[in-house]
Amino acid sequence: MARAADGRFLVLYDTPAAAVHDVAGYLRPRAMTMVRFGLHAGEPPRDGGGRLTGPTVSAASRLADLAAPGRLRVSAAAAELLGGAVPLEETGDGSLQLRK
Repeated sequence: MARAADGRFLVLYDTPAAAVHDVAGYLRPRAMTMVRFGLHAGEPPRDGGGRLTGPTVSAASRLADLAAPGRLRVSAAAAELLGGAVPLEETGDGSLQLRK
């Protein structure tokens, strides 16, 4: 787990599928959670203080902002890497979300 330059917490995974698995496992027993999740794929650099930064982090942050509480928004780049391994639905704004 790392902290982004904007103060949000980020978790890095080797694959998008691993991220979706963990998020789904977190959400299942917490149906009323207020946490919002954003998933994007890329290599985020670290700033001088060791915090994650850059366009990859910004994209994941924007997706989390778009997500409804207790939902996961997924970028097209991450969805492509998932290759249909998890059920996603279009949101109408160019991103996808984990189907309930």
